[in-house]
Amino acid sequence: MKTDKINNTRFNGLYVTPETLKKIGCTKKMLLNNPSIKDCAEKYDVLVTAGQKKYVLDRHDGFTKDKYLPTAYLIGTIWAAPHIGECMTALGITNPETIIGVCAGMFGLAVLSVIKIVTQRINEINVQGASKVEKYDAETFNAIYYDEMKPSGAQSHVYTVRRSPEGIIDNIPNITNEVQNKENQYFYWSVVSDAKLDDMFTPSKYLKELQKMQKSAKEFYIEDVFKFPINNGGDTLLTAFFDVAIPEKTDEKEMEAYYKILQEIAKTDKSNFDQRDSHGITILEKIMNSENEFVLPLLKGCKFSYSPFLKYAYDNIQNKTFKQQLKQSIDFNFNLLEKTNENTKNK
Repeated sequence: MKTDKINNTRFNGLYVTPETLKKIGCTKKMLLNNPSIKDCAEKYDVLVTAGQKKYVLDRHDGFTKDKYLPTAYLIGTIWAAPHIGECMTALGITNPETIIGVCAGMFGLAVLSVIKIVTQRINEINVQGASKVEKYDAETFNAIYYDEMKPSGAQSHVYTVRRSPEGIIDNIPNITNEVQNKENQYFYWSVVSDAKLDDMFTPSKYLKELQKMQKSAKEFYIEDVFKFPINNGGDTLLTAFFDVAIPEKTDEKEMEAYYKILQEIAKTDKSNFDQRDSHGITILEKIMNSENEFVLPLLKGCKFSYSPFLKYAYDNIQNKTFKQQLKQSIDFNFNLLEKTNENTKNK
């Protein structure tokens, strides 16, 4: 979740100015009560702007407080209409033009009262999800963080919704999925297409391609490149890393590249470690199979689920020290694996 703020207009990825909130008659809390807006604001950015003001037929039964006065005026006008001429004559007003003018004014107000009673004014709200929302100078479009806010990178459609008198925002399609799908497209066609994926089996070559892809991804405001598929089989940069040959400790060049990669992987979301490669092999299985001690610090806080394949990989760990370190590093119920082994022995 993003938490940085620019000019106090942002809250959990929600971009909306105080002026806009006033125009649409909303609060940030009302907007975040909408599930689609809240989800996208937590994972990406959401830009909210004011749409048009319209009068529509009131879709809600009953009177609201602001309709009491127009209703009373309308009833009073209808009751007084037959006696207006008599009252004005009694007051000494006999000029026909004056009488007609007063009657027309009262009739006009009565019509406005009817409109007020049977309609409601709505403010349309424009909502759009994006990889990032920045503030641009309207003239030069440079990102200098003032004047006008603009969505950048992957973007969803702009949805125009309404707010009910109770403050409920109309339903919006899943804008998070739209942004994710656009990001996947950008990454695959604009970032991965230039990479040499078949030449990433040593740390130095993997690092070279990784840095190239990170640079290209920044153009689309993509910060975490390890979560995206790099082929049709579903492999990612993260699953591909665990196929890279672990360097010998005496090979300084490859070890230096390896540690630089680990530093970059440390920045990725922990949930990405639950990925599987194109053969269905989990990252944890790969770590167990290779007995890779270098990656154990990265697994702190990661959660993994039990599977028979994990049991097989765990049973075949030869290095007892590595097995102990693994148990201390990850959030996993190893008793499931060990109890299974005990049950097998008892049989």
